[in-house]
Amino acid sequence: MTAWSARARTASSWPKTTTKWPSAYNIVAGNIVIPVKRGWDYLWFRYADAEDDSAKVMVKRPVSAHLERVFDYTNFALLGIGL
Repeated sequence: MTAWSARARTASSWPKTTTKWPSAYNIVAGNIVIPVKRGWDYLWFRYADAEDDSAKVMVKRPVSAHLERVFDYTNFALLGIGL
């Protein structure tokens, strides 16, 4: 145990680190538009085979988009720890 971890911690003594991915807006995949994807959300697509008429080849085209909320959103001020 280090001296740092053995001390009593106050709100101001906790190391302040954040990990955040930026939010994205108006994501376009084929003819699907996702207006908002927040940083912690998980976005995935389902694809289907389609023929590209100009190149005469089979390609994958998005047919649906799924946006998963990984964490619920809340106001951190409600924790009452002075951050």
